[in-house]
Amino acid sequence: MIADSVAAATSDAFEGAAHLDAAAVVAHYAEDSTLRIAENGVLYTKREFQAHRDSLFRLLTTISPINKRVVTTVLDPATALTTVTFEFTATTKAGTSASVAGVWTGTFHKVNGRWMIVASHESEPRFAEFLATLFGPPRPS
Repeated sequence: MIADSVAAATSDAFEGAAHLDAAAVVAHYAEDSTLRIAENGVLYTKREFQAHRDSLFRLLTTISPINKRVVTTVLDPATALTTVTFEFTATTKAGTSASVAGVWTGTFHKVNGRWMIVASHESEPRFAEFLATLFGPPRPS
């Protein structure tokens, strides 16, 4: 039951991405002021992560996530860890498409009866290449 509930919360976040809905992506993230979200070497607060997703999603017409493998480990009655290996293809409003594979890991705690993400890490080893394909090379600083 715990693993199923945590898997459903994980699925909700990935569905949010598929609908280009940043609010849905972060809906299961805790409101805790100590929450940090790590993505490709950058740490975000919940607010920063949602803003980052909003700015990315505004440039896209579609994103198609495919969860290849979801593994949930129940650590105790109020804590679980989920790891998702995935790939997704994104298409920009200009019509450029690119695909990337990666892994997402989330630590969940049960808070007021809901499974909430208290920490997460996402990494796509070829993320810079993926962004360059979609949007061109980075501009010099």
